[in-house]
Amino acid sequence: FPEDSLSFLGALAAPLVEVTYKAGAVITVVGDNSESMLVVLVGTVMAISKKDNSCLGQLNAGAVIGEATGLGISDWSFATVRAATEVRILAIPQEALAKASDMDSKGSTGKVLQRIMESRKEQVELGLPMSALPIYADKNDAGVQAIALQADRCQLKKDAHFNPWPEDHPAGPHFWCLVKGRAVLEIDVGGGRSPVQVMPIFPGYMLIETLAADYGIRVRALSNVEGYRVRLFDFRAVTETVRSAQAWLPRFEMFEGDTRKQLIYRAEAAMGVASSLEVHRNDEDIRRYRQRRNAAVDRAHQKAAVRFSVPEHLQDHLFKSGLNAAAHEPE
Repeated sequence: FPEDSLSFLGALAAPLVEVTYKAGAVITVVGDNSESMLVVLVGTVMAISKKDNSCLGQLNAGAVIGEATGLGISDWSFATVRAATEVRILAIPQEALAKASDMDSKGSTGKVLQRIMESRKEQVELGLPMSALPIYADKNDAGVQAIALQADRCQLKKDAHFNPWPEDHPAGPHFWCLVKGRAVLEIDVGGGRSPVQVMPIFPGYMLIETLAADYGIRVRALSNVEGYRVRLFDFRAVTETVRSAQAWLPRFEMFEGDTRKQLIYRAEAAMGVASSLEVHRNDEDIRRYRQRRNAAVDRAHQKAAVRFSVPEHLQDHLFKSGLNAAAHEPE
């Protein structure tokens, strides 16, 4: 938090409650009313399928459950969440967060929260980011709007970078959707050398962050860029519980599979280029040998030129002698 957020933190800390759940205990139930945002302090939680109780995704210490509830733009749980291990959860009531935000309305934290709430409302209205993907998802679809409610907007200025999160991030796997602007995927090879380009990307592109992180790929904005990060935990919970999402989910899965194959193909090619640019332990010796060899070849050419050169006063005589000899040759 910024330094000027002491009043916000003081107002927020007073009503907070820490709760401990044993492994297997149910923390939230999909569709139930919710009044608090939950922060996982210790342990691991998982989203459970209502169909077969299978695991839809996991969150570790540092992750947040029900962020939209905390922001005051939703009052129901999006997933059934169970403790995978013994966990400690910090509950932040919606009312407490709103009151703390009001007390710090002129501070940087209050302004940030206000911007986030306004952004989420706009995302829901436009159905972003799912409506921007080539999967023909209606912006008014309940599943599209539920995902929009939980997606994080990422705005980049020209030449700024976006770094994908790995699979072991506390919030689990994510994907990122480019909605506005132009960008390029690249690999930073270090050593002061130019990054290796993987491929250019345009609005409607979806980056599978865990795969990109495995290859060391990052996004560089070629213009002002607007993108959205979606947590796979939230995506799976929504598509599991919102019936209307089944209309576009098969198209999303096909699109995701094609995008994954393309990224692997382009990343492997870029990795080959990147490996060829890596500094080898014998590079300096090879460079010195090449310099000595080139110098030796130059000296040899100079000696040959001196050895076989003809004095200028004999050049005209030899030329005329050559002409006479050619004229007397029998046809």
